[in-house]
Amino acid sequence: MRIFAGEFRVFSLSRSIEGARIDPAFASITVPLSPGSSNISQTFYVVLACGFFIVFCDFLRRRGPIAGESALRIAAFVNIVLGIIDMAQLDAVLAPFRTAAYTLANEQTMAGFPRVIGGFSEPSSFGTASAVFFAYFTSAYFQSRTMRDALPAVLSGFFVIVSFAATGIFAMGVACLILGFRARSVLRGGQSKDFLLLFSAITFVLVAIVALLVATTPLVDIAYNTFDRLVLAKADSMSGLERRAWAEGGLLAFRETWGLGAGVGSLRSNGMLPVFLGSVGIPGTLAYIVFLWYSVGLSAPVSDPVMRRIYLSARLGVVAKLSADFLSSTVPDPGLLLMAVAATALIAREKARRPVHLAGSTQVQGSA
Repeated sequence: MRIFAGEFRVFSLSRSIEGARIDPAFASITVPLSPGSSNISQTFYVVLACGFFIVFCDFLRRRGPIAGESALRIAAFVNIVLGIIDMAQLDAVLAPFRTAAYTLANEQTMAGFPRVIGGFSEPSSFGTASAVFFAYFTSAYFQSRTMRDALPAVLSGFFVIVSFAATGIFAMGVACLILGFRARSVLRGGQSKDFLLLFSAITFVLVAIVALLVATTPLVDIAYNTFDRLVLAKADSMSGLERRAWAEGGLLAFRETWGLGAGVGSLRSNGMLPVFLGSVGIPGTLAYIVFLWYSVGLSAPVSDPVMRRIYLSARLGVVAKLSADFLSSTVPDPGLLLMAVAATALIAREKARRPVHLAGSTQVQGSA
């Protein structure tokens, strides 16, 4: 970054620095590229995420991927409980968890309904985390058929919706699309009568509830207005225009640094591609792609049904997180949640393929 310091202007991550606004309606300012405290803090977050991934992988190798699934289940229920507390407007209870008070967005509404943020500082982060848990446990339920997977899946999906976060809803939509293709193959394989009866009953109840709400409430108008604000008019809103400017700033940094990037913490951008290209350039972007491919991009294990369930569920959780990051990430920090899910996927694949020695003979763990 010091090589290109002062050569071009960037959107600063600092909230106290003064500079030129690109528009009076935006709070964002541009400043000449220069080193600052955000370089240290953002680098620390990235190193922390990498260190967490290594430590969590070592933990799962010793305890097994099921321990990772249990940890994710606990995290999902904590996220749900915090969402319930926020819905009850018990801000005093959540105050110890909401440390980023300077960016707290717990008073926002959508179509007259309050947006739920749980233990996070704003709806987008809460909606994204809930979408990851929804993706993981919905995928797990497809194979386990247990309430311990169904309950966190349903509740997490509910909180994605009530967060009214475009990124979370988009991530859940991507997960549902992939799950829809999986469901076709699952149903083709044949299911028990009990499962089909339960599936039919749940579908009937949901259709009946929606039909009743449509007939007795202005649900259609509310849904359309909400969809219009979240999706159709998002690009032309003040937030959408500001984020577009951030993305353009990241691509400008990529060009001005000859593909090397301005450095972690040097700028604020928007969208996974502009963020990585502008901050860490081609080398950092390729390193991230290799990491994702090695952890979740390889073929799923087929020998052990439990490991396959965990692997496919974790991989879908990573896809949900990446879908949200593709739209709204502002820094190259992958986050601890993505690292936890990626580590679970990696070790599940390793465990399914690792040979074990029994009585002088060798067999693949989990094989028939």
